[in-house]
Amino acid sequence: MTDEQKRKDSFVRHELRFLVRAIDKDITDISYTVTDVGEEEVTVTWHNGYKRRINVTGDSFKAIVWDVLRRI
Repeated sequence: MTDEQKRKDSFVRHELRFLVRAIDKDITDISYTVTDVGEEEVTVTWHNGYKRRINVTGDSFKAIVWDVLRRI
């Protein structure tokens, strides 16, 4: 993982997690991953086990928030 990807991972695990859980109490987890082919994804998990993967490849922090909020 590059330094930028590490910063994005930390942002998703801390700041973005706080925001989405304040918006939707049924969200139990949110995570950032980099696939084998280099795509960046945020996975949102709800209490019922449903997961939604959101492509955030190349996104800034602001764009990550925008993409995630549009999909939840």
